[in-house]
Amino acid sequence: MKSLKFIVLSLSAALFMTACGGGSTPEKVVEGFYSALKAYDYDKAKSFCTEASAPAIDAMKKQMEQIPEEYKKIAEEAAKTTTYEYGVPSISEDKQSATVNVKINMNGQTFDAPVTLKMENGSWKVDYGVAAPAQEEPVQPEPAQDSTVQDSTQVQQ
Repeated sequence: MKSLKFIVLSLSAALFMTACGGGSTPEKVVEGFYSALKAYDYDKAKSFCTEASAPAIDAMKKQMEQIPEEYKKIAEEAAKTTTYEYGVPSISEDKQSATVNVKINMNGQTFDAPVTLKMENGSWKVDYGVAAPAQEEPVQPEPAQDSTVQDSTQVQQ
């Protein structure tokens, strides 16, 4: 009887942890996020994101609502055949951020999409749409000027 009580209590605790998000891993959060996006369930996708990411998801939803129906159908067909492979998370030492690399296979092409997560209110959340610092364009060196050649626009006095 004691073992039955222990099993019931353990299962209840596990269900409680899962329902509250305390048991969620970075991989599961990213998987839920991409699953929601694939289903065009933007409200559910937002539930996997940081508060700061909500405007980016709202913008994505608005953009999708504005595209013509024929393009929506093309996107929906592409989504049906798109697959995702989730990598092992890289978690920061302070356990406040993580990165999960996602391999996306779409229309015969594969590309990597590193997804950043942050710990927010005790749960892992996708940090989506928060702009990364812009990389500066590489500076092109000026062509060397030969000091023996004079600029023809200069007026000699």
